Amino acid sequence: MQKLIWIFVAAVLGPTAAGAAEGKGTPPSALDARIARIADHSACARIYWPGRGYAPKAYLGGMALTYAKAVCAADAGGDSAAQVMNQPFGPVGEDALSSNFWGESGNSRLGHIRTAFAVAIGLGMRQSGGNATVGRDRSKSKPTAETAEAGLFQTNYESLDGNPWLPKLVDEYAANPSLCQSAVFMKGLRDLRQKVVGSGPGADYQKRIKACPALAAESAVVILRTAKSQFGPIEQHQVELRPECDDMLRQVEKVLPCEVGRAPLEVPLPPEIAHRYD
Repeated sequence: MQKLIWIFVAAVLGPTAAGAAEGKGTPPSALDARIARIADHSACARIYWPGRGYAPKAYLGGMALTYAKAVCAADAGGDSAAQVMNQPFGPVGEDALSSNFWGESGNSRLGHIRTAFAVAIGLGMRQSGGNATVGRDRSKSKPTAETAEAGLFQTNYESLDGNPWLPKLVDEYAANPSLCQSAVFMKGLRDLRQKVVGSGPGADYQKRIKACPALAAESAVVILRTAKSQFGPIEQHQVELRPECDDMLRQVEKVLPCEVGRAPLEVPLPPEIAHRYD
């Protein structure tokens, strides 16, 4: 079922998404422009990431806007992927917040979603240097269409298997391609035009995850909260959670017309980490 969904997405989004490389698109709203300025002038933008350099301003602006969308979706409630982004701590082997960054988010819904996005900012820099058009990992030999990684977070088609939340995101972005924020994420950046691997639904996934960076970002946050082992840099403790990026997201929260709960979650913690909050 999940694989058929991506065939549908390819038909809806068409050959490219909203003029990603050309920076085309509708003018940003006043709120979007304000959020982009927050990212542009943040201390997060002045971080030099080891081996990657400074984050592209387009990347940080896109991540800030995608965070704003996720926070408001979580605030609205309902059965959306944002609900898993801000959920209580999950099993240590699956949830990066429980395993790698347990002391950073506190135990509130807003803290969880913010920390997950702050981690994702560092992960994206590690995986792609902040360029949404990055193709497969050249160090991995003989990938198939299903295993070839692509996009900001180097996810692959197989990541869809067994995760009920990712198809919800796929459906949402298929219905609203303008949410992809491709013009924002790619402003001033070069489309690397790297070839996709293979054909069929797996190749379609590679094309779409590069053409729709906001979908890539939200998918990565869902994976961080539910299946962190899919990200080698997370498993190898190579991803930094920088307080400057956490602060940038806090500044974004201040201008939003929505809010996720800040109060501590009154649910049992996983036994592996419960003692840390005694």
